[in-house]
Amino acid sequence: MFAHPCEYIYNEHGFYRKEENKVEKCAKIIGAKIKDIRRSKNETQKQLSIAVGVVQQSVAAWESGRCLPNIPSLIRIAEHYGVSTDSILCLTNEDKLP
Repeated sequence: MFAHPCEYIYNEHGFYRKEENKVEKCAKIIGAKIKDIRRSKNETQKQLSIAVGVVQQSVAAWESGRCLPNIPSLIRIAEHYGVSTDSILCLTNEDKLP
């Protein structure tokens, strides 16, 4: 599997793979949290996408950490699953981000 070209940086020594920044790390953690909640409710990505009003590819992108849901989508996810947005964003004491 090939890495995306944007995952590499060029300097005087050649190309090297860039490290994840904090936002990328948070996106992966939040995506994993959405995936965990969805799976605990025995729902598919398609079912969540319909409930939130987005395409299934958006849910897949959130869960993989490629991007984050916008605020309205985040609120709809929380309402759909009966959880707080703080819980999804790992802002509660038991779910603190590293």
